[in-house]
Amino acid sequence: AHLLVVGTYRDVELSRQHPLSETLAQLSREPVYQRELLRGLSPEDAGRFIEAATGIQPHPRLAETIYAHTEGNPFFMTEVVQLLSEQDRLTASGGETGGLLGVRIPEGVREVIGARLNRLSDDCNEMLRIASVIGREFGFELLRALRSEISYDRLLEALEEALAAHVIEEQGAGQYQFVHALIQETLSAELSTLRRVRLHATIAETLEELYGADAEAHAAELAHHFAEAATAAVNEKLVHYSLVAG
Repeated sequence: AHLLVVGTYRDVELSRQHPLSETLAQLSREPVYQRELLRGLSPEDAGRFIEAATGIQPHPRLAETIYAHTEGNPFFMTEVVQLLSEQDRLTASGGETGGLLGVRIPEGVREVIGARLNRLSDDCNEMLRIASVIGREFGFELLRALRSEISYDRLLEALEEALAAHVIEEQGAGQYQFVHALIQETLSAELSTLRRVRLHATIAETLEELYGADAEAHAAELAHHFAEAATAAVNEKLVHYSLVAG
C-alpha cells in the first residue's frame, strides 16, 4: 500500500545541534522526501479567516490592521481575533473607527513569546529589551552606546544568541530587526513606564550625537523618541524635530 508520512516542526526552535537536524539531513537524501515551508496567511486570507473563526464579516480596514499587526501568523491572528471578539470590536463600525488602538497583547501570544525568550541568557534578554525601545529595527552602534557597561564581545555574543534563536534577523552589516513586531511589543511591555521614558531620552540624545550634522535628515525618528521621553514639560528639541519632520 502507498503510505504518506507527514511530520511538522518549528524551524525557529531547531538548532544545528538538535537531534532532529541529523534526522532531517538523513531524510533529505531519500528521493521520496519533500519539504514544504509553511508561511503565514496572505492579506487576502485575513478577512476570510476572521469570518470563518467568528462568523462576523469584518470591516476591510480592520482585517488589514489585524493582518499588519500579526503579519499573517495564524496563531497570533487567532489570539488577537479572539480577544477582539470578546471585546465586541469586530463589528463593521468598530473596525472603521477603532482598529486595534488600546488592544493589549493577548495572554496566549505573550506566553508563547515568553517561552522562547526564557531560553535565552539574561544578557541577551536585557539587550533585547533595550533594543525593543529603539524600535522594530535597530543598529549595533546605537545598541553599543546604550550598553556601554558590557564589552564589545559580550554584546556581539548576545546578538548572535538572539539571531540563532530567530528572535531577530540581520538587515545588513550591523543592522537588525525583530522577526515579529509582537516580540518587540512583548519585550517593551516588560519595562516600567519610567524606565521606557528614560531610555527614549537616552536614545534620542545618543542618536543626535551619532547623526551629528545629518540629524535633521532623521527628524521623524528623533521626534518620536523625544516625544516618548517628554513628561510635563515641552522639550525644545521635540518641537524642533517635529517641525522639521512635518
